[in-house]
Amino acid sequence: MALKNDSPTLATSINDVLDKKRKPLLIGFIVVIVAVLGTIIGIVVKENVTAKNLESIDMINYEMRLDASSLSSDEIASRRSAALEKLAPLTAKSGIVGARASIISAELYFQTADFEKARDLFVKAADLRKKAYFAPDCYFNAGVCSENLGDNENALLYYKKAGDYSDYLLIDHVLFNIGRLNEALGDLDSAKASYEKLNDLHPTSNWAKLAKSRILTFKVSSQI
Repeated sequence: MALKNDSPTLATSINDVLDKKRKPLLIGFIVVIVAVLGTIIGIVVKENVTAKNLESIDMINYEMRLDASSLSSDEIASRRSAALEKLAPLTAKSGIVGARASIISAELYFQTADFEKARDLFVKAADLRKKAYFAPDCYFNAGVCSENLGDNENALLYYKKAGDYSDYLLIDHVLFNIGRLNEALGDLDSAKASYEKLNDLHPTSNWAKLAKSRILTFKVSSQI
């Protein structure tokens, strides 16, 4: 009579190992799935919140401008104050929501000649979304606000920031303003360099014609 062989086979040993590891492998898999689902849910929730905030901003802007031509100056001022109050918490947010709310608020402050608040909000919007199409416009507007405040140094700074966007539609105007402010600040070499860059870039534009006249003035007066 043959004796029963109780020694484990290779297949049995492998199954035993897999049985022992199956539970931790399953737990690890579940953890990964939960993490992925959590990330997806987080993205969806964030996108929904962003969309809701942008919708709120658009509604505030719409209500501000609705039939504005038929309102008295006092009524417009009241609407503007209400809009700014509603926009204030949204300007504190990051990303496109904060940028959009800041731009609209800056425009409203500009209308009331509150150039300091307008400048701060234009700069904030540009800094929040430096690669956005509206960034150079915001820096340019910040430069305009600075000039209205008599702050030529910061005006020059923000015009230069706008000028860093070589495809900016107002690049000619920007370069002329940089030259003009450098003149005002007594830096004639930098002024001439900006005028010459403008002339090289778009020699037939109206701003380039003004730049040429300034360069000619330098030569006639022997300032440079």
